[in-house]
Parts: sequence; structure tokens; C-alpha cells
Amino acid sequence: MSRVKGISLGLVILLAIVSITGAVGIGDKETITKDNGQTITRLGDTPWPMFRNNLNHTGMSPYNASYDNGGKKWNFSTGNDVCSSPAIDTDGTIYVGSYDNNLYALNPNGTKKWNFSTGDSVQSSPAIGSDGTIYVSSYDNNLYAINEDGTEKWNFSTGYAIWSSPAIGRDGTIYIGSGDDYLYAINPNGTEKWSFATGSYITSSPAIGPNGTIYIGSYDNNLYAVYPNGTEKWSFSTGDTVYSSPSIGNDGTIYVGSRDNNLYAINPNGTEKWRFTTGGVVDSSPAIGPNGVIYVGSKDNDLYAVDQNGTKKWNFTTGDGIPSSPAISSEGVVYIGSYDDYIYSIDPSGKEKWNYKTGDRIWSSPSISPNGTIYVGSMDDDIYALEDSTLSVPSAPRNLQCKNGDQYIDLTWDAPTDNGGSEITEYKIYRRTSSSNFIHHDSVGGDTTGYNDTNLSNGVTYYYKVSAVNKIGEGNKSQEAKGTPCLKYKIQLKTGIGADGWNFVSFKLVPLNDSLESILNDPETGIPYNYTAVMYYGRYGNKWKTYKENRSSHFDSLSKWNRTMGIWIKMTNNNTLTIEGTKPVMTNITLNPGWNMVGYPSSINQTANKTLPNEVTKIAVFDETEEYNINYVDDLTTVTMSPGNGYWLYNSESNPVIWSVDYQ
Repeated sequence: MSRVKGISLGLVILLAIVSITGAVGIGDKETITKDNGQTITRLGDTPWPMFRNNLNHTGMSPYNASYDNGGKKWNFSTGNDVCSSPAIDTDGTIYVGSYDNNLYALNPNGTKKWNFSTGDSVQSSPAIGSDGTIYVSSYDNNLYAINEDGTEKWNFSTGYAIWSSPAIGRDGTIYIGSGDDYLYAINPNGTEKWSFATGSYITSSPAIGPNGTIYIGSYDNNLYAVYPNGTEKWSFSTGDTVYSSPSIGNDGTIYVGSRDNNLYAINPNGTEKWRFTTGGVVDSSPAIGPNGVIYVGSKDNDLYAVDQNGTKKWNFTTGDGIPSSPAISSEGVVYIGSYDDYIYSIDPSGKEKWNYKTGDRIWSSPSISPNGTIYVGSMDDDIYALEDSTLSVPSAPRNLQCKNGDQYIDLTWDAPTDNGGSEITEYKIYRRTSSSNFIHHDSVGGDTTGYNDTNLSNGVTYYYKVSAVNKIGEGNKSQEAKGTPCLKYKIQLKTGIGADGWNFVSFKLVPLNDSLESILNDPETGIPYNYTAVMYYGRYGNKWKTYKENRSSHFDSLSKWNRTMGIWIKMTNNNTLTIEGTKPVMTNITLNPGWNMVGYPSSINQTANKTLPNEVTKIAVFDETEEYNINYVDDLTTVTMSPGNGYWLYNSESNPVIWSVDYQ
């Protein structure tokens, strides 16, 4: 990656402006410089190098995005919520953290360049150093320094989880707040320079003034100003927690929100200048526009524009609270996310330009690229790139269905109702198990509305979503569908002239669902409307249990059917019953004294005397020509037991015995 070295004419002019105004406004970027012969890594001179874009945390971009009308260019799916705010590198690479424990590096076209795994969620927003090092913190208590190729350079451990986003000072020091109540100053080699104790944990991210003063909020209700040597300059007390990160105006005024519902303006000496009261908690970090107007969101659902004297200029109402922090383009357009799932574009007068709906709430703060593309994360697990477009992404595919097979699942779906004005080029299949998150599993062409997922584990439930892609990008995912690969065992059921419709049957699998009603009445695998009654003789209590179709549940004492049970089913039409399940290894069936009505959960034919315990001296088998459809046999060597049949077994002893049945 090529980077600017030395001090450019533009930077000289910028530094001159700093000396006059006392602060850096737009484009507070630093390059690699030489200081007494030593190379200093500073904040990268990139389009959006850190949370709130610059050390003053103004949220202000030098780029015009007025032509952006909110069309989706692409979205990239991570494995969990994206609350991190994206950073943008010189070559267009986007860095963003996810609750799936990863920092992602994405190419400008939305494809993954690499990911770096931490030990817990990455809520922090990354910062880019002038040498290309990416700094990001994790909920695993660590701050990481990561090389441009995605490998770890070093990590620095604090005493608790880190929400705060790092800032890189002008001397190369990295500053970060931690949930262990401390603000840390860390040398570029990853060693501790100093730590500063507040009275509670820190979620706020540090802003750095032109003179090196570090400003940070704490859950002890205070905003702190800390000298570069780690000693306290002053503290300012609000009425509640300071989750918000401070921003610094050109005149040195510090702006910060508090959970006491106020936006505060604080003089450089730590005294209150004014406060502006909203109708809710202010977790949003203030942004400062080109004309000095302060923009901040509130949990009362409103974005506020406040003049430098503390009076309201306007407010813009969204459908839910706003913890997201505003970003501002060079022409003064404000971009903000809301918990109503939308990102909004609002002109300097407070009127909506456009909105774009994501799949869930937005906590992430937008970032602005040189070509006007807006990047923002959503709690639907995705990061979005929004730009100028008269087209849109497709709507979600419809009617996703799963059909189970032996170690496979067949997926089918219907095309979206809206292709976004452009031909669908691809469908993306996302998959998870009950213990994992959705990840992109495979893709098929846009002319296909089906997919066969193979090499699966029988008995494991898999969950799916499908999205459609056109030339603008990927649309929202479909509703979830699930399937469980399994074996299928078919039982042929007949009306039988001699048996008056009765069948004495069993099955050999461990069923996916042992609900008798579900097995019999499933529209695809069952026999609905083709039977009238089911009967089973319970081993415990020595009484018959029944189930009848279309009868109220209180008439039905038989509710479960498993592989140990043989049952009677009375058919009105010939039909095939399919049982879905997995192979057992061994089945133990308790045989009580006397007659027992059982299944035969094996896959092989076997002579009764070779499989049954010695205590079993009689067997009764189904025979539609016999009275009551049963043939009683004393000589077990003459009976071959077969899968799919039910049997009566007589235990001649006075105690129960266990019959162990091998599947094969």
C-alpha cells in the first residue's frame, strides 16, 4: 500500500491553520514524520482513519456526498451484530469490527480481504496508523495492533472488556479506555506508558485536543481532561453516565452527551458553557458541522441541530432511539443511523433527503468515502455501502422450504417479488446449526431457485436463509427455514380384506419427532384421512390406549410412538407411511411378565429364538386370516421376525426382562 511520507505543502498549510485557530477542523490527518531522527507513527492520512474521523471527533468529512441517493452498492455479512463504525484506508479498504469476535478488512467492492479473530466481540471502531497498522480493541480485554496483511503485531491487555475505540496521538501514543475504569496510554511498541484511573468503567472513546490534552467520559458521570503525561487537568460532572464520546470545536469548546438527557458544551478550562436538554438519554457522540453547528442524537428518537450558543436550530424525528453518532459531508449533509433500522440522510435545513432500511437496529456510526459512498454497520450482522443509484437491491426470496434426505437437504424458494429493477444474478445460501451463527455457505445462479446441500450429518438440524443479488448488490435475507437430514423408513399399509383394515406395524429408526399425531398427519410423509383408529396395549397398567383421527385430544390417550412400540392402525385406503429418523445402535425393550405389545427395531430378518430372551416362551404375529388377526406360536424357531412388523411377546417369568435388539 503506497502512503505519503514527509510533510506536504497541504499539511504545512493545515498546521499553520492549527496555530491560528487552536484546533484542527476537517481532515485532521497525520503522516509519518521524522522527529530527532526517529520515525513516528501517527494517525493515518486516510479518508476516514478512526471513530469520528479525526482526533477532534468532529465526524466531519472533507468529501462531498450530495449526489448519493441511498442506493445500496453492496452489503457484507458478518456472523453477528455490527456496532463498530467503519474506518477507510487510502486504497479504499474498509475495516470494521463485529460481535462475531472478528475485525474484517473488506475490499471496496464488498468482498473480504481478511479477518482477524479476537477472543470476544469487537464493538470498538478501528484506527489506522500512518504506517498501515490497524488498532482495534475487543471485549476480550485486549487492544490489538494488526499488520496490513491481517497478522497480529502485538496486543495489550487491560483488566476488563473494552468498548472504547482507540485514538492515535500526534507523538504516536495510542489512547484507549477500558471497562476496568482506566484510560491507558500505550507506546507504539505495545508497552504501557501510563494509566489514569476514573471512578467507573469507560465506554467513551478519547478525543485529543491540539495541545495533546485527552478528553474522555466515564460511567462515574464525569468527563475528564488529562494531560499528555497522564495527570488530571480537570473533571466535569454531569448528572449521569457519560457513554458518549466528546468532540472538540475550533474554539476549543468540548461537547459531550450524558445519560442525564443533556448535551454539554464545556469551556477549555472545564467550566460549563451551556447545556441543551433533550427528551432522552444522549449516548450519541456529537458531530460538528462546517458552520459550527453541533449535531447529536438522543434516545427520544430525535437528531438535534444545536447552534454554538446552545439554542436549537431544528430536530429531525426517526422511528426509535438514536445511539448512532452523526457523520457530516463537506456540503453539510448529515448521516445518522437509528434503532428504527434506518440510516437517514438529512440536509442542513433538517429535511430528509433519503433513507435506507437495513435488517435491524443501527448503533454503528456512518463513515464517508472520497467518492461519497456511505458505510455503516447494522445489528442485522451486515455492513452496508450506500451510494447514488436509481436501482435497488432485490427484495428477499420467498417461501423458502427444506426437504429432508439421507445426509442431504433440498432447498427450494420463490423469486423475490421485486428484483430491484435489475436482473437477479445470484442467490446466496446462508446456513447455521443451533449452536452457530449464519454464515455464507454457497451460491447458485440467478436462474435457479433450488439447492441441494449434501454431506450433512443425519439427525442434526440445519437452518437456512437465502438472499438475492443483482448488479446493485445483495438484498435482505429470506425468512428462516430448517431441515434435519435423516433416513426414511416406509411402511406399506393396506385395508386388508381379512383384517378389516387393521395393520400391526412398527419401525426401526430413532424418529425425528415421536408425536403420533405429527407422524400420522404430516401432509407429505403421513397418512391423513386414510385411517380411522390407532391402538396400543401399554406395558404399564395393562390397558389399551387409543388415538382416533379428528377427535378431541381428551379422547386420545395415545400420543407417542417410538421404535419399541408395535401399534395397530386401521386403514380406510391403502397408503404409505414414511418415518424420518436416524439409526439406533442398540435398543433395550423392557418385557413385563405376561404379554407385551412391541416393535422390532432391527434392519434384518431374524429367527425369534435367536434374538429374544430365554424368558420369552410365546410369540403372537399378525395374520389377517386368523381370529382377531393374531396367530399364537409356542415354537419360536418357526417364526422369523421382520422389520416393520409388530409382535406380542410372552414373558413367562414373574420379573421384567430386558430384550436388547441390535439394529443390524
